Amino acid sequence: FVADLQLGAGADLANGAEYGPGSRFADQEAALEQIAALAAKEQCELVVCAGDIFEYAAPKPWTILAFQKLVRTIRDNGASVLCILGNHDVKSAALPPALAIFGETGVAVALGPRLYPIADVVIATLPWTPISRRVADRPADDRDSLNEIAASALVESAHLLGARCRDEHPDKTAILVGHWAVSGASLPTGLPVEMLREPVRSRQSGPRAAAGLLARLRAGERRLCGAVSGPVAVA
Repeated sequence: FVADLQLGAGADLANGAEYGPGSRFADQEAALEQIAALAAKEQCELVVCAGDIFEYAAPKPWTILAFQKLVRTIRDNGASVLCILGNHDVKSAALPPALAIFGETGVAVALGPRLYPIADVVIATLPWTPISRRVADRPADDRDSLNEIAASALVESAHLLGARCRDEHPDKTAILVGHWAVSGASLPTGLPVEMLREPVRSRQSGPRAAAGLLARLRAGERRLCGAVSGPVAVA
């Protein structure tokens, strides 16, 4: 699993250059090579990119090409690639995300709650989706109340996916992967996720295993985003 690659982020952290030697992006390209090498070393059958692959919903061309190279290398080494949407990957629920391009190249792109069986496991996905439609439908409600409603809907979706896993794949181990905040987690800066004013899934609600994986992915951002050379893979 890898998360929060955020390709194209941090151009101003080095010399201000967006691209080329000495730029932050050059560090990110090196990190992508490390991810591909680790997947090959571990003989992975599947690499899951769990959201925020790009820094911007309209990514720069060189970031798309860099991710395309990563995907091609992973697939050439015999593994499949599954991507889910993160909040940086979505501009609007009404617009297709840039990641949809990769769905035409043999990459599985989860645009909603889905099940992806592979070998003896099944990956259940809960990608990020903006709550803008809910805001438009209930303009009189405050944002925090709407986030609570969205978090409840998220829990319900997790339960439904769990039920489908048990019915359709009773002999497989189910793994829930989502790009949502979980209570008690924090950003690399130390800011508690509860301060983001976005839907926050309670650790105590819903399937225990689901909450655990979501929490690990969000907590993993400390390692993913805090690395000097760029994001690293989480095994």
